[in-house]
Amino acid sequence: MTAALYCRVSTRDQQNDNQADQLKAYAASRGYHITGVYSDTESGSRHQRPGLAALLRDASARKFDIVLFWSLDRISRGGVLKTLEILQLFQRYGVRFRSLQQPELDTTGPWGDVIVAVFAALAQLERMLLIERTRAGIERARRSGKDIGRPRRILNTDTVHELRAAGRTMAEIAARLGVSESTVYRRIQPRRNNQADAPATIIAPAPSSIVCSSSFISGHVNDGNDQPGAG
Repeated sequence: MTAALYCRVSTRDQQNDNQADQLKAYAASRGYHITGVYSDTESGSRHQRPGLAALLRDASARKFDIVLFWSLDRISRGGVLKTLEILQLFQRYGVRFRSLQQPELDTTGPWGDVIVAVFAALAQLERMLLIERTRAGIERARRSGKDIGRPRRILNTDTVHELRAAGRTMAEIAARLGVSESTVYRRIQPRRNNQADAPATIIAPAPSSIVCSSSFISGHVNDGNDQPGAG
C-alpha cells in the first residue's frame, strides 16, 4: 500500500521533523511505501495551505492509497465543519486516512465509515448552532436600529446613460463602475420604460370644443335600464 505523509507546524520556529520521523516509522512498521511528504508552516485555521492543497490534488489523482498524519489538528483547526470537508474529500477520492495520536481515526479498519458518520453528525450540530447564533445576532442588530446586509452602492444613472450613449456595452459599463451587469440593467430600465410609455406629442383639446350643456350630460347618464350597445 502506498502512503502520503502530512505534517504541519504553526510557526517557522518549529520544525516538522519530529512528526515526519514518527510517521515514517509507522509507515515502515506497516510495510507502506511512502510516495511523498507534504508539509506546511501555517496556522491550522487557514484554509489555503500549499502543502495541504498539493496533498488533496494528488489524492484526487490517486497517487497514494492512504494519508498518515500525526494528529487531526495537523489537518485542520477550523472546527468540525472544515475538518469534515477535508476528510470527506479523502473518502470521495478513495483515499484512506490514519491519525497516529487518535487511533480511532483509522478508515483502514471496519469502523472507518462510523467515524466519518460521527463527524458528520457533529458538523450538522455545529451548522445548526452557527445558524442560531447568526439569527440571534441579526435580531439584536435590528432591535438596536442597525442596518442589516451589505451597504447599497451609489450608482449615478446619468453616468450609465452617458456611457451607453458613447457606445459602451453593459459589461464595460459594469466593469468601469464596479457593479454587476444586472445592476446596470435595473438602473437603465426605468428610463427606457418611461420613454417608451410617454407619447411623442401631447395635443390638448381647444376650450371651444368642450361641450358641457345640461342636456348633453343628462342624455348620456345611464339610469341602470339601458343595455350595453343599445342606442
